[in-house]
Amino acid sequence: MEIRVDIRGLETTTKYITGLAKQIPFATALALTRTAKEIQREEVAHIRNEFTVRGSWLREGGRFGVGITPASKENLVAIVESRAPWLEAHEEGTTRTPAGAHFAIPQKDIRRTKTQVIARSQRPKALKRAFKIETTRGVPLLLQRIGRGKNSILRVMYQLTGRAKIAPRLRFVETGRAVVDKVWRRIFSEALDRAIRTAR
Repeated sequence: MEIRVDIRGLETTTKYITGLAKQIPFATALALTRTAKEIQREEVAHIRNEFTVRGSWLREGGRFGVGITPASKENLVAIVESRAPWLEAHEEGTTRTPAGAHFAIPQKDIRRTKTQVIARSQRPKALKRAFKIETTRGVPLLLQRIGRGKNSILRVMYQLTGRAKIAPRLRFVETGRAVVDKVWRRIFSEALDRAIRTAR
């Protein structure tokens, strides 16, 4: 007695699986790029929340903003980065010393423009009727006299310091990893589902 099993449509199924295999790199590249965009949005939001952003350097497409390099089927790597040189110190934390005698740390009376940039007239070298003093604790300050005669007042414009400690507040890597942990499974699943539906 002979038992024969005839599997019909095997060739079609094999072609489908082969086509699906070809789609997986596409799905992976798509998922990597979409995840990178999610990271980009979160990084920008975190920077705006954690720092006072002056000027328009953080705008999308800007030279120093948070940019992405999308992945491709040939290169399954997506990159999220910022080329702003001043951000590195805020990622790792450091202590800086000034090129001159002091760093000038602006105080509350300093006027700023709408983009939070210190007005030229308010910068240390441009201040008129300004002079240095030291507090009883030895903290150097730059004061400015406002007004004339008995009605004049003194305002503390800058605190002067011989070094500046920069805390690691950026958390660029940490933020990116948190986004990957949160969205990768969903985004890859959606990309793979699309690949399956469009496989030929």
